[in-house]
Amino acid sequence: MNFSVPKEINNALLTLNNAGFEAYIVGGCVRDMLLNKIPQDYDITTSATPEEIIKLFPHTIPTGIKHGTVTVIFDNNERTEITTFRCETAYSDNRHPESVSFVKTIEEDLSRRDFTVNAMAYCDKTGLKDPFSGLEDLNNQTLRAVGEPRKRFSEDALRILRLFRFSAQLDFKIESNTFVQALKLAENLSTISRERIRDEFIKTLCAQNPAAITPLIKTDCLSFLGIGKELTFFDNLELLKAAPIPRFAYYCFKNNLNAFEIAQNLHLSKAFSKSCENVCEMLRGNVPANKVQIKQILRSIPKNDFEIYLQIVSVFNDTDKLTECLKEIEDKGEPYSLSQLEINGDDLLKLGIRDKQIKLALENLLTLVIEHPEFNDKIILKEQVTK
Repeated sequence: MNFSVPKEINNALLTLNNAGFEAYIVGGCVRDMLLNKIPQDYDITTSATPEEIIKLFPHTIPTGIKHGTVTVIFDNNERTEITTFRCETAYSDNRHPESVSFVKTIEEDLSRRDFTVNAMAYCDKTGLKDPFSGLEDLNNQTLRAVGEPRKRFSEDALRILRLFRFSAQLDFKIESNTFVQALKLAENLSTISRERIRDEFIKTLCAQNPAAITPLIKTDCLSFLGIGKELTFFDNLELLKAAPIPRFAYYCFKNNLNAFEIAQNLHLSKAFSKSCENVCEMLRGNVPANKVQIKQILRSIPKNDFEIYLQIVSVFNDTDKLTECLKEIEDKGEPYSLSQLEINGDDLLKLGIRDKQIKLALENLLTLVIEHPEFNDKIILKEQVTK
């Protein structure tokens, strides 16, 4: 078993080991390396207390010191979280433990984790620590709760959504009792912050098998967000670019959702919400057939949103002609917005046009140059106004 750990992470492990402490990389990074994937980040767990960790490393941030977590900053400005072996007491809000206690062994620490494939630890000195057969489940492509599933999901309801997100990302099946207990307790998701639900839901939509979340949605557990049990259309979603706006917009479009409203319910940014709304609006209309129709769309919708729309349409239709038209519009500088007109409000004021008539006149001129870009000349446009 060959683990290729970044130099900084390996040095951090050695620093802890040389000081007489156990130290392991743990959780998702171990899972990913066993799947021959490059981890996005590396977490370390150790027998050292937060105070001892801080003494060993020159640059630290007490990120979550009361929960045993210290962020270590390396010389290259990379950083990692190092957490003391710990166990957690009762969860009063289906999310946060009432208190955390430090424990002496890696096995005790791993026993508190969510799924067996995330409950493995590794260091060069001792090799893989896998007390809950996570490697076997990984090889069998199975997601299984550590210990009793009902207890795991009662402690932290977000684990229910994480279960289906991992199933979607890894394309793993869910062990039967883990699956049953997750659905039984799914209503507890209503107690979880919308930001946490948002992050997991968007990751699921961007996964290789987003339809894996269908059984969870069918419990109606997300109805408080406007995502009801009937909203389970995921067909072809995996064919789209794995990016939040195209996936979210297409999901909303196919399930006839108000994209802006659902995005706001999930506490997504106003810019994200508006982009999704724009993309859905275009998807509900006819595919533009020429440059004039494209420019009419660009008149009221940002170019970036139109490009996302094209990404989606290209999965199901040939959009080469539209892409060429868009490029030609840009290359030739053909106007499609008021700011691109060679005449402005000040010019119209000098011509004696006042108040609301200025806006109306500019809109009419834009309509003209969208169809006849060669008319976008100040002299010609003044003549049009004074006819």
